[in-house]
Amino acid sequence: MNHPFRWLILGVAASLVAAKEAMLLMQHHQLQPPMPPERSLAVPTDQAAPQSIRMDRATQRLVGLAFATLQPRTHQPELRMYGLIVDEAMSDDQQGRRVSTTIRLVVPEATSLDPIPHTVSVEDANGQLVTAQLARVDGEGSGRSRTFWYRVDEQGIQWPPDLRVRLRVPIGPPLEGVLVPESAVVWRDGEAWVYVGRAADAGEASDASVEEFARRKIPVDAPVPGGWFVAGSLTADDSVVVEGAQLLLSTESQSDVPHGE
Repeated sequence: MNHPFRWLILGVAASLVAAKEAMLLMQHHQLQPPMPPERSLAVPTDQAAPQSIRMDRATQRLVGLAFATLQPRTHQPELRMYGLIVDEAMSDDQQGRRVSTTIRLVVPEATSLDPIPHTVSVEDANGQLVTAQLARVDGEGSGRSRTFWYRVDEQGIQWPPDLRVRLRVPIGPPLEGVLVPESAVVWRDGEAWVYVGRAADAGEASDASVEEFARRKIPVDAPVPGGWFVAGSLTADDSVVVEGAQLLLSTESQSDVPHGE
């Protein structure tokens, strides 16, 4: 059965292989690649509406598509701020010498911390996170900036007074969403997209092995190790393309170019 995008996809895959071989040849002969043409085949933003791509499983295997089911993730939104070490107090106990450090955090009036964070994370000199507990709040309800005082009780950690330290301050309740792998994300017009796969409509396709891939925009304002946290637009039931997404984007872009261009 001939599928609308099959030959186009194979052509794009062949073009990518040929381009890679040409680049290797140029590197071998120490040649510089040619300057890109002034006219780009990229589709303008106002013409770049996402399209669904249909592909049978045999073609998927041929071009090397791979999928992953999104994993649920809980994410705590936070602000990155700076605090100031104001003093240290030494004490001895059965575990050895301990250092109690006080950190002052001044929060401007325009920054809302509701509810008040009773713990924050402090980055030490090695980039490791240390937990600080809220001691008191000054200026609450005054309509001006508020000062939060946090205390760190950790063995073996010493900070000199007047040192600025990076704080991670939680804001609002934790969010429920999914982790989108970095390998699933492609970029177009300065925005991040993923391809979500699903079985094609039985009423519209005579072959049950045909799947449909829809390009879906995602926010990238919550980076996490391994990718991005996304809430709302994707769910743990979604399956995204993690290998071959760039090929699908190239196929879609070429299908948008009018014939004769």
